[in-house]
Amino acid sequence: MSDTLIIAVLTDNSSFGYGVYSAIDSINSNRLTVHHSGTRPNRSPETTCHPNFNAIASKANAFLDNQEKITEVRIISERTATDLVGKLKDIDEKKILVGMVIVDKIGERSAKQRGSEIENELDIFYRRLEENDIDYERSSYSDIVFISERNWLDNPFRNAIDYRLMVMSPVPWIFQAGLLCQFVNYLQHTRLNKWAQRRLKSPEGKILLGDELVKFMEFNHGKNWLLSCYTGSVISSLIKQVEHDAEILDAYCLRGLSEHGMACGAFINWRLYRRSYLIIITSAMVDEFKGTLANLRQSGAKGLIVCADAKPGKWFGFQGTIDTESDIRNILNARNIPFVYLHDNDNKEQGLQEAFGLYHKTAGPVVIIATQDVLESRDNTQRTLHYGNRLATTETFAIDEASMDEVIELINEKPIHLLWQCGALTEEEAQLTREIAHKGGIALCEALSSPGNIARYYRGKRLDNHIGVLGQYGSSQEVFEFLHTNGKLNPKTAQSIFFLKGKIGQIDSPFSDGANERKLHIVQINKQRKHIAPFTDIGLCMPVLDFLKKIVHRIAVEPEILARRWEKIHRHNRPRVSAFGLVPSLPMTPNYFFHEINKTLEALIENEAYDYVGMYDVGHCGTLATRNISRTGPGYSGWYGRGSMGDALQATGFMAFTAHTNVLGFVGDGARSITSDILPGLLENLENSKKSIEHNVTIFFFMNGAFSLINSYQERIMFKPGGRQMMLINDQEFMNIKEWQREFCGVVINQYLMKTYDPERVRSIITQKPSVNFIYVPLVNNNDGISILDIGNWQYFDGGDIS
Repeated sequence: MSDTLIIAVLTDNSSFGYGVYSAIDSINSNRLTVHHSGTRPNRSPETTCHPNFNAIASKANAFLDNQEKITEVRIISERTATDLVGKLKDIDEKKILVGMVIVDKIGERSAKQRGSEIENELDIFYRRLEENDIDYERSSYSDIVFISERNWLDNPFRNAIDYRLMVMSPVPWIFQAGLLCQFVNYLQHTRLNKWAQRRLKSPEGKILLGDELVKFMEFNHGKNWLLSCYTGSVISSLIKQVEHDAEILDAYCLRGLSEHGMACGAFINWRLYRRSYLIIITSAMVDEFKGTLANLRQSGAKGLIVCADAKPGKWFGFQGTIDTESDIRNILNARNIPFVYLHDNDNKEQGLQEAFGLYHKTAGPVVIIATQDVLESRDNTQRTLHYGNRLATTETFAIDEASMDEVIELINEKPIHLLWQCGALTEEEAQLTREIAHKGGIALCEALSSPGNIARYYRGKRLDNHIGVLGQYGSSQEVFEFLHTNGKLNPKTAQSIFFLKGKIGQIDSPFSDGANERKLHIVQINKQRKHIAPFTDIGLCMPVLDFLKKIVHRIAVEPEILARRWEKIHRHNRPRVSAFGLVPSLPMTPNYFFHEINKTLEALIENEAYDYVGMYDVGHCGTLATRNISRTGPGYSGWYGRGSMGDALQATGFMAFTAHTNVLGFVGDGARSITSDILPGLLENLENSKKSIEHNVTIFFFMNGAFSLINSYQERIMFKPGGRQMMLINDQEFMNIKEWQREFCGVVINQYLMKTYDPERVRSIITQKPSVNFIYVPLVNNNDGISILDIGNWQYFDGGDIS
């Protein structure tokens, strides 16, 4: 404690440095000695006479008079960090310790005062101290940054986490009183605090759990994995370490605004890129993943979720989920989600090894429930954990050759028409599917829950045999017409539907179980036997890739059959335009808007190689976007699994940073209102993540003031009005829906209100890079394009005939 305490001041304004000295020199306790590197200034009379300042100084004196040690303080002020380091090296005292750094940024423009930039400058300064063997102690009370009032008013909500942000007051006593408070705070909570000194001076080992988790992810995925954290007291140290180590690896470190949002981000990154994830959350927050946790399991999205919990034996510990009344482990068991419970430091390595084994053994997330002792345990001893899959085996399937031969005969020889619905295919599977479908005269359609895995466009060219979407909602008119004649399903002997990689769940088929069993010929390919539907005529339990490889080598369709198949495909591969889609009414109908934007997109795709990932939320408009807009590749459907509104919107906040191309989101006002605004998360990730937004990200918010999909059910199926339960209030003034533009960290962020469709404006918006765009589109609800009832909708008649 005999070191001379240095207060380092960075300023090019001598009066600022003198002001710092005057504030601290106002303490007249004999337990504090203050020196200044320059001429001793005169204290402002206004400062010394103000009763509030004198009261603060009196409190500071009373505190210091009770201290045992004398604190020697030297204030050194220089214009640049280089000069300051040089001055510190030349000090005669044997031992000095830099304890506080006070930075004057009053004259800098607001654009240069983002929190992350200031933190980086401070980090660089401390590194230079280390390089020059100058001792320092840095706590959360050490760094003070002053900015001007004008710059603060430009952004009064700026973040300043690892330093104290203060606005320079033109009133001397306020400036100096604030500084005095900060200085004494530092003394009490850092310099004169035994616990703080012990923490700051004792070398800290790495938290074992965090160290092993990052090593495990690096071993198995290199840098191609996603880290998302939502903080809490007991996990904050773990998060800080893991974030630091993951950023060094250049992994994706992205914040979510909620546990639900992080689960959505993990799901879409696995779904599209097979990118694994590590999620860290605080106590009792597993429930906040909502239905998306089930989606992670259902999709086989491999990742680790660390969740804190109360100490065992604690009498109803705060936010504890394992006590005499409840047990989160029972819920995880019921959801078929594997977990380990780490509550004992003596067995934490064994438990962690078990978690790693479960990761390799099972598909979907593995939850690690850990108590505070384990979460904060630091251990530098040699460890022998294994990160690889020591039980790796190649899964084998007993192929039903008789059924395989039957399928080959069906494709090559049977004079029937074929429709393949494509689930979440890999690129290799999709390429084989396109090749087989072309050679076999097979019509292709997308699943509502897996849009774009076989898209209408591939590398800028239209697939002639792509005829639309098949699902419980939003099935394409072209698909219905392909399967029906005069409003009735074609005979079972005349057509067959193949479901590739799907469970034929209710969301991906508009047909009843009775129709599936009696009126449709169904072939299903799925490697999980439990997913083979009971009404399937031919069920092949095998990987889709193996199936496609067998087909591609044996396909040889008889020419006459091939010609008939292609003739029918050509009759049904032209998207129909509804009557409402031709009318530019106000408000716009969904039919008109989606017809117009599809024309814009197709022109960009065909003429300018435009490419995008589509994000479709649950609701009327998200479904119509899936149905009516051409895609270039795999997208995200909120209808997958639990079908939770808002999932696609939350996932878009992550895709903005991880997508390899442009991102277009289609979100209704119901989905928008049920989840958090993603803009704050986008801004935080832009400022603090090493990743940036390189493409165009545009989200259309469709505002029709209703839960319109449910309202359509009431009006179209029940023939009754929906009533108050369907209503949403969208007030332009209260919701501040107005147009604005800002630049943030090199990305242009825009908000638009689009009451009419302007193709040139839309084209300009969705091609600007890098940019984030929020477009509010008022629409009228007309119940169109949702259910199987639309098969006979007059709007799609072509010359009075729908054949």
